[in-house]
Amino acid sequence: MPSETDYAWLAGFIDGEGCFRWAKGGRGVGSIRLTVGQKHREVLDKIARIAECGHVNGPYISGNKYMWSISAAQLRNLMPKIWPYLGIVKKRQYNNATLDLRVARDRRLERWPRWSAGTSSG
Repeated sequence: MPSETDYAWLAGFIDGEGCFRWAKGGRGVGSIRLTVGQKHREVLDKIARIAECGHVNGPYISGNKYMWSISAAQLRNLMPKIWPYLGIVKKRQYNNATLDLRVARDRRLERWPRWSAGTSSG
């Protein structure tokens, strides 16, 4: 079971190498993603063990780089554990991604046909 020190280390690594972003989905509005890129797979394997989720992909041809990523549901479970240790820049990046997701959802609702809500006059 990961310790508070592990979560603090993970948050520090995410501060330096991670990226929170809104990723547009196919038919939906998308979700918030967290990815961490690194040349050394062993570090990402450690991240996956501490986070108890996600997967490591790679190496990718460009830069011989590996990527650890987690799903939106996994991110919701991880955030309370690392939030106290994240720096202000990553907290802002996460909040901005959350705002982008809300805006996308609002825009999708605005485009929804009126007849779908039972307000059709025809």
